[in-house]
This record gives sequence, C-alpha cells and structure tokens, in this order.
Amino acid sequence: MTQLTYDKYYDKVLGGWVGKCAGGILGAPIEGFKHFNDIEISDKLFETNFANDDLDLQVLWLDMVMKKSVHINEKDFAEHWKNFVGFPWNEYGIATRNLNIGIIPPESGRLNNYYWKSSMGCPIRSELWGMLCPGIPEKAAYYAGLDGSLDHSGFSVEAEQYFSVCASIAFFETDIMQVLRKALGYIPKDGSMYALVIKVLDWCSQHDAEKVMYKIKSFYGDADFTSAPMNIAFTILTLATSNTDFNCIAQALHMGHDSDCIVATAGALIGIIKGYENIPTLWKERVGEEILISEAIIDIYKPATIFELTAATCKEGMKFCQYFDHDAISDNHTVLNIPHPPYQVKVEFPLWDDSYFVPHQIIRIYFTDKQNSSKLSFSLKDDQGKLINKIDKLKTDSDDFIIDFEVNLPTPTSYKNAFRYQLLIAQDDVQLHEIAVNMPYYGSWALLGPFIEDDKKLIPCDETYPEHGMSSMPSTIYMNHDQVNIQKDFIKVNTIKELLADRAAQPFHIDTIHASSFNISVDKFFYGKGEKTLFLYSNLTFSSAIKLWVCMGCTSYLTVFVNGKEVYKSLEIKRCWPAAHVFLQEFNEGENEICIRLDTLTDETRIEFGLKDFKGEHHHQSQWSTIVPFLNY
Repeated sequence: MTQLTYDKYYDKVLGGWVGKCAGGILGAPIEGFKHFNDIEISDKLFETNFANDDLDLQVLWLDMVMKKSVHINEKDFAEHWKNFVGFPWNEYGIATRNLNIGIIPPESGRLNNYYWKSSMGCPIRSELWGMLCPGIPEKAAYYAGLDGSLDHSGFSVEAEQYFSVCASIAFFETDIMQVLRKALGYIPKDGSMYALVIKVLDWCSQHDAEKVMYKIKSFYGDADFTSAPMNIAFTILTLATSNTDFNCIAQALHMGHDSDCIVATAGALIGIIKGYENIPTLWKERVGEEILISEAIIDIYKPATIFELTAATCKEGMKFCQYFDHDAISDNHTVLNIPHPPYQVKVEFPLWDDSYFVPHQIIRIYFTDKQNSSKLSFSLKDDQGKLINKIDKLKTDSDDFIIDFEVNLPTPTSYKNAFRYQLLIAQDDVQLHEIAVNMPYYGSWALLGPFIEDDKKLIPCDETYPEHGMSSMPSTIYMNHDQVNIQKDFIKVNTIKELLADRAAQPFHIDTIHASSFNISVDKFFYGKGEKTLFLYSNLTFSSAIKLWVCMGCTSYLTVFVNGKEVYKSLEIKRCWPAAHVFLQEFNEGENEICIRLDTLTDETRIEFGLKDFKGEHHHQSQWSTIVPFLNY
C-alpha cells in the first residue's frame, strides 16, 4: 500500500486541525440563524477566537486516548464524559443525565433522547478517529461508533462514522469525490446516512449548488437548527462542489443553520487532503496558532497551540497504526507493549421504548471472549442482591456471543430514578468482573379523565345543502367534534387526593401511568379521539426548599398547578419538544403536589415533563435534574 512519511502524516493532521479551527472561528458568530446568507469573508471575522465544542470534545477524547491507549470501550467514554464535561445543552445534557443515573453507551445516547438523538453533537467530532487511524477506515468507524453512541443514536452515529472514515481515507486520496464515495463502503447500506449521501450527490450531478441548497432545505429542513440530516446534507454539498479547494469553507458559511459545524467539518476534511503546506497562507494567518478549550471541559490535557495538538495527535496515531500492524507511516518505529483485553462487554435494552413503559424487559449482554475460556458464567442480581438468573456459557468456536436476561421491572413503592442490577461474570468458576446495569425510571402519574363534552353550537346543519335525509339529525361537524371548555372546572385540583383515595367511585376514568421517558404517553391509556380535557397528578419530594426549571412540551392548552396554585398557563398551541414551555418554580421542603391540565384540540395528546437544576443561569445553560415525580396516592 501507499505509505506516508511521519512528516507528511504530521502535515496532513495539522491541515485537518487548521481546517477545523477555521470553521469554528468563522461559523460560530452566526450559528443558529436558519437562513442562507451572503456574508463577505474578511479578516475581521477572525479577530476573535472562540472555544467550540466541535474541537473541545475531540481534545477530550484525545486526553482519554493518551491515558487509555487503543483499548477504549463504552465505559471509558462514559467515565471520561461524566468526570470532565459540563456541557448541559440538548443531547449533551440528556446523555449526562443518563450517565448520572448509571446508564452507559449505547443506551445513554438512545434513551429519553428522541428529540436530539439525530443532532450534530457527534458528527462534528469525527476527525480525530480518522487521524488516529490513517488508512484504517474500518477502525476509524469502530471508534466513531463508540463515541457517537454516548449521546446519539441512529443517523448521527452513522454520520460520525462516515466522516471519520472520510478522514481516514483522505490521508491517501486526493480527490474529494473519491473520498466521499469510498467512505460509503463502511457504513450500513440500509441506513439513512447512506441514503442521504447518495441523494445529495445525485442532486449535485444534476443541478447547480444553489438549487441543491434549496432542495436540501425543502427535503431535510427542520425547525431544530442542529438537526443532523439537514446540516450533514449542506456539508456533503459543500464538499461535493469544492473541487478539493480549501476556499470552499466560504461557500459553507453561506448555508447558515449550524454554520460552525458545516464549515468546520468541510474545512477539516479538505485540510487533511491538502495538508498544511498546501493551505493558502491567508487562511493559516487567519486561524493563527492559539487553541481555546471551553471552561466547561475541566481537568484534562489542553494543548495551547494547534501545533501542540497536532504533535499529540500524531504521537497517539503512531501507536494505533503500530498496534493494528498497519504500515500507513513508513518511518513509524513506535514500540508498544499493549496486551489485548481478555474480554469486551456491551449492554443494551432492546425492548425499551421511550414512548411506553413495559415492565417486561430484556437486558442483552454482548460479550467477546479473547481467552477462549472453557466456561463462562453470567449472573444477574437485583439491588437487594437476589439472584434473578444465572446462565452458563460453554466453550464454542466463536469468541462473540449474546446473553439475554429477561427481567420484570417491579412497580416502585418508593421514589427511584433507576432500576439497579448487578451483572457478575465468572470464568471457570472464578469471578472475573462485576458490572452495574441500570435501567431508567421516569416516575409515575395519576391520569384523571378524559372529560368530554359535546359542542352544542355545532348542532345546526347547513340550511342550503341538507346533510341528512332526516332534518332532526345534527350536523356532520357536530358529529365529529367536541368542545374544549377551558373555563370549566371538571374537578377541583385541591380535591385530587380524595378522588384518588376512592378511584372506583368516581364517574370518570382514572389510571396510573409509569413514564418510560420525559414523554408521558397519555394516549395509550384511553380509547377515544377528539377534543378533551384531562389531568395528570403526581408528587415531588425534596429534603429542603429548592428552585428548579420546569421544562415541558405538549400539543394542548396547558395549565400547571403546584400545591393547589396555578403557576403556569399557556393558551398557545406549540410543537412538542422538551423545552417548549419553561418556567422557574420554587418547591417546598417535603412533599409537593403537581397537577397538569391539558385541554387538547386534536386527536394527538402529547406531554413531556422534565426538571432542570437552577444555579442562577438560563435553563439552556442548566443540567437536567435526576429528580422524577412519584405518585404517593
């Protein structure tokens, strides 16, 4: 195979980091504006440097690699993030909450993350894995998959893998179109990322760049400016029309939206292909040497300059190449003594559905045995130490196998935010390892209602064109609609405790909902469609008085009561996302009653409920609380 000298390897890594930094500096000031622009590129745009998560998190993982070397796994990613990352935003915040209650990748990126699991947080940190694995694209994809699954699932993980593969290939391929096409061979052909690349490249072959830009906005456009499919498509467009010219980052800036991510990803990939020496001097002068890392990333190695970052990256990359016995770098004389790990373990919950809590679940263990043990034993115990099941696995021809433990999650009788288990692994009857396996719990609510009333104003029929053969019948509009009566007190909020104490005696439906995410699937607990009013009731208990951000999403008119008092009301119908409705609420020491009234106009009734810590900052800058409501009645 073609080889690189160390100097050439260093030059290409440096070019990649320069491209990444150029994009971060250039795109950050206009990040979040969801329209195309014609901003003129000038030196003035580079007068202020910015810390940027596109680079911050790659420095974080480089620090992990420097400490752990090539044998990094899901647990290493989880611990490094939990210990050193303070980012509270979007998928980062959801992943942090998951990690804080003991959920590790890949489930930390999937559970309770429907809204942000396909965002840009992991595709933007793809380059490091390609730089560490030059010419070893399958390994770049492997590490990118571990990385992305910490805080994402599905499309975004595939996108990070794709761009990491592109970076790996770019060390030996000078044509960007060849890079983009070859990288497709390393991601799932039935995946949505593969389909996106094919679609955008096809558009580019038929239309000019401006028309493709508008096609992307039409087909992939999303109200969330961080939506990965939209921004990844803009990035592919930039690269496919770049002619492998570093100046393409100016075109990328004009696409707006998650602008720093688009510009930085395109700039990094072209930078690797071209190498630092071939990047125009103007761009190198604009970027400079300084690297800024966010103060929210703490207690890790933080290189001060782009040259220091490059040297550290190359030092670790030489180890990766040597370990995988890959001759990518001709003068690589790194001497390693890194033994293979004896086993690898990954845990998933294949039956878990964020929209509906089902007590019967499976804890799936993916195990790789590198020691070819004669017998392995897997024991699962609950949080009281009671043995749930023990499974013995005898020696087979394959090192890889799957163990499924069936569990029936108990109905909680006291507050908890996770169901906690212990997995014990024994090798030839000698205990080898113990792993905490936690499944999340999002609390419980009483559902009261729905309350349904007909809308008598709709009874009269069309007088010009009769609707029925009998004039006594009401209109078809009346027959298919009810009214939303926001003025009527169907129940008194301060009497809910008494109503719940004698559920069977009430003339309306009452049920208990155990949430399986912040999303409370009320639709699954009654049958009918149409306009209605319903109430959700639960309790929040605190050891002392506390202020928290209450973050909600719903598709209805919304009224919230705390301890019998109305604290929030919205008569605006909004799209449902985790922070569509936010207010700051002070809760008392001890038990607090919370009641949510939903007056819904449509067939779909969606409601989300979560809490964020309050430390004197906006809710977007605050971490998700691990406190969940628990119904005491």
